[in-house]
Amino acid sequence: MNRIVNRFFIFSYRVLYHIVYPAQDPPIPSVCLSQTSWLPPEPGVYKANVDGAVFKNLSCVGIGVLIRDYEGQVVAALSQRFFAPLGPFEVEAKAMEAAVIFARDVGIQNIIFEGDSLQVYNCLHGTSKAPPAVANVLNGILFHLQSFRSFSFSHIRREGNKASHILAQHAQFVGDFAAWVEETPSFLETVIASDVPDCL
Repeated sequence: MNRIVNRFFIFSYRVLYHIVYPAQDPPIPSVCLSQTSWLPPEPGVYKANVDGAVFKNLSCVGIGVLIRDYEGQVVAALSQRFFAPLGPFEVEAKAMEAAVIFARDVGIQNIIFEGDSLQVYNCLHGTSKAPPAVANVLNGILFHLQSFRSFSFSHIRREGNKASHILAQHAQFVGDFAAWVEETPSFLETVIASDVPDCL
């Protein structure tokens, strides 16, 4: 079953990629060069950093998404809570799906999705098997990616993903979700300010 799910996911990814980029082959890297600090995207492209958190004492999970432009300015942010029995890998996959949907709803067209889960990154590139537990989530990501003009995924080490991590942790204090558009959550200002001078 695992092999079937993985083959289906890779096939779906390649079909979708050729719909978006008909003249190119999908990027299936064998090596991931992980970043240790946040880097801005190119002008005209946005970057969504993603993270998930498990709150065992509350029987829920949290998701954090932060979208920034090429100058490091915050375009939108999301802190969302789910009452679901998800493990660390499952919540990271769910966080990526939430990021894709959130970016679509904000109206972003060209975007890089970046998270600190290497396992999710490898599944999205078809270089590792997609466990059945997250197959539906990953296929949901593929479906929603059709809304974008261009997209890609990148991996960043945890120390470079602090802002979305804080948003994911903040989810335990919200109702269903809290969203910010064209404003920076006050509790993120220091972290974001420390990110930007390093990369501009």
